[in-house]
Amino acid sequence: MTTIRLDKPIERMGVFGFSWQEKVGKKMLSLLDGTGYESSIKSFWGGSGLNTGMINDLHDSYVSLLTTGNRPAEYTGSVPSIQTTSLSRTIQGSTAIAEPIVDAFLFSLYNLASVGTISYSIYDPVGYKKVAETVTETEPATGVQAVIQDTGKTVGKILIVAGFAAGAVLFVNINKMFKE
Repeated sequence: MTTIRLDKPIERMGVFGFSWQEKVGKKMLSLLDGTGYESSIKSFWGGSGLNTGMINDLHDSYVSLLTTGNRPAEYTGSVPSIQTTSLSRTIQGSTAIAEPIVDAFLFSLYNLASVGTISYSIYDPVGYKKVAETVTETEPATGVQAVIQDTGKTVGKILIVAGFAAGAVLFVNINKMFKE
């Protein structure tokens, strides 16, 4: 069984293949290689870019279906579950994007999240939010963890005060230099 990694940060950079959309697009291109659907994934920039707008549209449709109670895409190897096939058809119907492209999108999300290439929150934002809320609500800091958190807060306050003090000393010395 494939495990999904929760420890990857949310990716925000969208330049030169670093955004999650571009990673998904590259995976989709590799899945659709030789099918004739590659041009739909490529952007108008001479085929060198990726159509991240379409990937965002697919993801928005996917997320809206998850918020209404659908389960995220699931695969056994490369075979989609029955719910995933139904999810794919629903997304295809609402977006008018060809079903092979939607299938490649769903598999890419699943596959890249399972190996930790993209954040789990992109694959399953609803489940991720529930897990995050549960973890913060049920696991208060105790013992050494609480001491480390308190120490970190105290050190942060000390550093802020020290920064203000150093700035004031520097300001006074600069004023003295200009008055002389």
